[in-house]
Amino acid sequence: MPVFREVIVGWLKAGFFTGEVFSPTDQGTPQGGVISPLLANIALHGLEDLFHEWSLVGGERFRCETVETFPAPPQGYRKCQPANAKISLQGPQRPRKTSRREPPKIYGPYPDGTWRTLRLVVNDRRTRTPPGQRKDPALRDLRLIRYADDFVVLARSRRQLERAVLPRLREFLAARGLRLSEAKTRIVRATQGFDFVGRHFQRLTPTKFLMRPRRSSIRAHLDALSQLFRNRALPVAVQIQKANAIIRGFCNHYRTDHSSQVFQRLTLWTLRTFCKWVSRRNQKMTAAQAYRRLTRVNGQKFMMPTAYTPAGKLVSLLSHSRFHRVRFQQVKGTNSPLDPRLEEYWEERRTRSLYRLVLADARRLHRHLLKRQKYRCAITGLPLEDLSQVEIHHIIPKHVGGNDDWGNLCLVLRWAHSALHASHGGDYSRASLKDVPFSGL
Repeated sequence: MPVFREVIVGWLKAGFFTGEVFSPTDQGTPQGGVISPLLANIALHGLEDLFHEWSLVGGERFRCETVETFPAPPQGYRKCQPANAKISLQGPQRPRKTSRREPPKIYGPYPDGTWRTLRLVVNDRRTRTPPGQRKDPALRDLRLIRYADDFVVLARSRRQLERAVLPRLREFLAARGLRLSEAKTRIVRATQGFDFVGRHFQRLTPTKFLMRPRRSSIRAHLDALSQLFRNRALPVAVQIQKANAIIRGFCNHYRTDHSSQVFQRLTLWTLRTFCKWVSRRNQKMTAAQAYRRLTRVNGQKFMMPTAYTPAGKLVSLLSHSRFHRVRFQQVKGTNSPLDPRLEEYWEERRTRSLYRLVLADARRLHRHLLKRQKYRCAITGLPLEDLSQVEIHHIIPKHVGGNDDWGNLCLVLRWAHSALHASHGGDYSRASLKDVPFSGL
């Protein structure tokens, strides 16, 4: 934290412009700025541990520590099973009557085929006790979920919240000069539902929790599309491109929720509103006639309105229902991407997330290319994370005899794609397989 203190102070005192008029900032933070959630995370750090209890890993006071490792059991050692290591190292409960000296013990074989000598040390590793196993009855089954300065506490009863949770929260916040907002603090039943970070949560059964976009978020999305469809001067294809950007952003944000029914209703509303916009723009056809004309282009039939852009590209209006659900992968424990020991874990998580995304979108081509390229850019070898910044590259361009065969395609980052074409200087004959060393070909 001391490293970034000067940076944070500079942000707070940076001031702001209203047009060409500069105004200094003496107090407060800018509304919607990145400094606001950062300060909230600094001030509320430790709130998650307010209701936690800590227990020893494995529940034992002692643990076994490896002293030496052998590929095979050496001579002069007594072989023992690893499962009985703790009991064996503690020794007999009663002292032996004989003075006979026993040979040292070696434990194995382990799954990797090694044999080890062990010693007993005090177990200093602690972990959070599961909510249902806490010793304090007032803290049992309590769960706190925080996002910046917004948080939700799940408890068994209203009495537990009023007697155990609220006093601790007020004491924690008072020590930092903060207090709970009475207007935004509510106690409700999980079956009634509540709104949190743009979503509505509601418990249907003891084991099912429904999560979907809240009504105000859906209303804001519809208002954005309605505002777009009021402009009658734009060409149909340009209007489709602008609407697709709004639809894609909304659906990618909420596709991890239970949003299938919401997406179906939004698809029907968008299709009906768009066809009405075309009919008002033309003034010579109904909405049904506009739908029939826009879904039949060059002898091909489409499900959604389709048109050609001024550049000659064929674009179709995106359907909300096209975005199938992709389950969110919860991070295990307190794993951090900054921990170098967990590099394999985060790499596996990244590749699995990409694979599930292309599987949900039924992109057979992307799935094949990602596997072949080992989920990396074919030009730079950098890991691919956001598919919206990825483009398909023709190794041999069509202008010089290339085709759309999968063996002639690869996935590249958008900026790397532009840099490659700029380096060729418009001479497509210079393109070769050497331009994509990480394509897997």
